[in-house]
Amino acid sequence: MPKFTSRFSKCLLLAACLCVYTLFNDVTSSGFIRNLFLSDKHPVMYTFTNDLAGKHTREWGSLWRNSWFKAENGHDGWYTQVDRLHNDFDIVEAWKVAWFKAGWIPKILTLEDAEENVVFFKLVSSLIDDLNLEESEKSYFYRWVAMAQAVPEGGGWMSDVDVLPLHISSVFGLDLPNEGSLTFYDSDTFSLVSGSKAEWNNALKFLVSFLNLNKNKEFSHTNFLALLESRHAVVQPEVVPGCSFIGISIVDCEKYPNNMKAVKFSGPEKGDCVSGGWLESELKEKFGKSARLSFRFVRSNNLQFSTNLSVDPYIFQDPHYKLYQVITRANVKHLEVKVDGTELGSVTDVFNSHKSRIALMFMERQYNQCP
Repeated sequence: MPKFTSRFSKCLLLAACLCVYTLFNDVTSSGFIRNLFLSDKHPVMYTFTNDLAGKHTREWGSLWRNSWFKAENGHDGWYTQVDRLHNDFDIVEAWKVAWFKAGWIPKILTLEDAEENVVFFKLVSSLIDDLNLEESEKSYFYRWVAMAQAVPEGGGWMSDVDVLPLHISSVFGLDLPNEGSLTFYDSDTFSLVSGSKAEWNNALKFLVSFLNLNKNKEFSHTNFLALLESRHAVVQPEVVPGCSFIGISIVDCEKYPNNMKAVKFSGPEKGDCVSGGWLESELKEKFGKSARLSFRFVRSNNLQFSTNLSVDPYIFQDPHYKLYQVITRANVKHLEVKVDGTELGSVTDVFNSHKSRIALMFMERQYNQCP
């Protein structure tokens, strides 16, 4: 009997070890164990959205994250999940997916966070209420109020919601560059910023001073950022526009070297997302590979057509170069999109409604195509 008990115990122990190993292997292969169990060792990336409807959760709980990052067919499930969501998946969700996959903890700040910074929220609100700004414009100012309130003593990072991580590891994010000085990584739109809590608060105080000095003048948030940069910030341009291409759906890898930290999907690169075939790829994912996609220039007195185009030309890929020869960043806003003869609307509207999936598709292609 003692011998039997000893052997039985060993078998039970071996079986238990195998179960634990299998479970651990399955969990680690899904790509979320580092975030689930080691979240205290991962940096936080904040963004701000003026989410008046409360559509987006302010941060993810483990159950929500598990449902997104469950491994499927041996691969991380983030892109598979995105493939299923055409209409309900917006750029905020894409931002959360991308930063989480990169090992960061994504947290969304809203007007509620700004309001918790009671004194400064009242100050900034009183200064911008008379400016007749759209809610989206006000959010550019409120995000400084929210960040100064939310960021911990050790400081933190903030990105625009359409900025996705490229070569910026979670280990890098644990220690603030430039000894915590306010640092802009995008010299054009200042879409990625880091700094100590003291620096975020100093920037907020500077914002209040700026608004006071410009009460009766025309100005923009960009004016404020330019002045803040010149007086208080370190600038090291390491954010690159998305959708750069050398062929249809072929990434221009030279534009995404290892020193570039993130990719932004806003502004003039919209033209590249059309010319490079990224919008086409997304629409064919949605409407089917055999869908016939065409672009048409809308009549405009300000639009100069090339000599080989008719008055209302439809634009197709050149059969030899496989590129849209006449679409540029300047004229792309004059295009309308048709799929199988049905008009979807202007390129701007169609791009904006599909930007989240285009952004994630491009990041996936960049990862697969560039060494």
